[in-house]
Amino acid sequence: MKVAIIGLGGIAQKAYLPVFAEMENVEIHLYTRNSAKLKQLSDKYRFSYIHQSIDSLIASGIEAAFVHSSTASHAEIVRQLLVQKIPVYVDKPISDHIEEARELTKLAKEQNTILMTGFNRRFVPYYQQLHEQKNTNMIVIQKKSPQPAKCGANLYL
Repeated sequence: MKVAIIGLGGIAQKAYLPVFAEMENVEIHLYTRNSAKLKQLSDKYRFSYIHQSIDSLIASGIEAAFVHSSTASHAEIVRQLLVQKIPVYVDKPISDHIEEARELTKLAKEQNTILMTGFNRRFVPYYQQLHEQKNTNMIVIQKKSPQPAKCGANLYL
């Protein structure tokens, strides 16, 4: 199966590339606008198929795509993939704009193609255990790290 990974930032590097590198019978195709990062990560994980454009990526015959690019770029990229009936997994949020998210959802239905939004921690066993807790008024999560605690976008729980 030919699978595209679009956007090679922190989430892709931490959560997805190491997993895909271990998979057999999957042909990984990488795309990012940053050519230095594209070369570095394709060398590191020994992925042979790299692309300089979305058009090149689509022309390669990919059968599914993981979109890990910036949120601002999601709608344009996802739209191009869905028009070609390529199933898409896109990191949350699909878009910063509700109308774009609705448009993409509608397009996926019209194309009879999967559009899935990922939240990469949803099925982590620790989080599943939290759902099993009964009658909890407060749950405390502590970060065990030598780094100072952070709030906001840089905190991945």
